[in-house]
Amino acid sequence: MIGRWTALAAAALLAASTPALATQAPDNPLIQRPAGVPLGRYACYASGSVFDDLIILGPKSYSDSAGDTGAFNYVRKEGVLTFTSGPFAGAYARLSGANTIRMSDRGSPRLGYRCSREKN
Repeated sequence: MIGRWTALAAAALLAASTPALATQAPDNPLIQRPAGVPLGRYACYASGSVFDDLIILGPKSYSDSAGDTGAFNYVRKEGVLTFTSGPFAGAYARLSGANTIRMSDRGSPRLGYRCSREKN
């Protein structure tokens, strides 16, 4: 699964026009971040095509569309998720509004994937 992320990163970074992480002012006190990542299914897109689902199961657990599970850490002050195990291990993300998670491979300066929470 990590290979899939690496391959998609190259394509998404070429097509993406998202701002760099360094320009997103993570310490801005005016930004209201949720205490936890909103639970639910997020459809993840790269270059306009859905490639997987990210399902937030609990405060530190998730799964993908195949049912493979993993863990993540969430730092509220920065709005950052770091995937520590499972199918998205090695990726990190930033909450971007109440229903969007922007995701990238570790080491990439840009957030190349968009995961949008599905409405119930």
